[in-house]
Amino acid sequence: MKALKTVLVVFAFSFTLLTLFSVSNVEAVEYLGDFCFSGVGEIKSVEFDMRLAVVHIGNNHYSLYGKVVDNDGIEEAVHGNAEIRLDGKIICTIVSSGKIDTEMWESTIRMKLDNISNGRFQSITHIKESGVPEVYERYEKGAITNIPCQ
Repeated sequence: MKALKTVLVVFAFSFTLLTLFSVSNVEAVEYLGDFCFSGVGEIKSVEFDMRLAVVHIGNNHYSLYGKVVDNDGIEEAVHGNAEIRLDGKIICTIVSSGKIDTEMWESTIRMKLDNISNGRFQSITHIKESGVPEVYERYEKGAITNIPCQ
C-alpha cells in the first residue's frame, strides 16, 4: 500500500510539473484597422490600389487580408503577412490569384516599407491561358504609398 501511495504522489507531482511548464503564453489577436496603398510600376506602368486589414498576432508578426484593384478595374482578394524588422522597416509578402475568361494568374507581391507611409514593391505574376501550354511570367517593381482608405 505504501508503494501505491508513493507512485500516486510521484505521478501527481510529475503531472503538476508538466502542466505548469507546458502552459504557453497566449496572446489575443488584435485588429489594427484597414490600411490602404497605391502602387505605380516602373516597368509596365502597372497601377493598383490595395486595401489591407491588419491583424497583430503577437510580437512583431502581422496577418494581412484584403483586396487589390488594378488600373483595369480587376479586383482580387489578397492575403499575406508582415514583419517589423529591428531597423523599423516593415516587410510584407502578399499573394493573390484571379481569372478572367480563359486567362488565370497568381501573383506574389513583396513590399518593403520605410515607414507606414511609403516604400517599394516587387511583384511576379504567372499567367496561364487555356489551350496554350506555356506559362508566362511578368515582373514589376515600383513605388508604393499609403493613401486614405475610401
